[in-house]
Amino acid sequence: MIELTKEYIENLKNIIADKDDAKAKEPLKDLYPADIAELYEELN
Repeated sequence: MIELTKEYIENLKNIIADKDDAKAKEPLKDLYPADIAELYEELN
């Protein structure tokens, strides 16, 4: 299970800011749907 730490979220924000779609999908593949929903809330 992956912990959604501040570092994890900041890293994902940086990937998104770089507009690298393929790289942005990679960290999401091992997350549960509930974790993705939580992450989505953090990114807004």
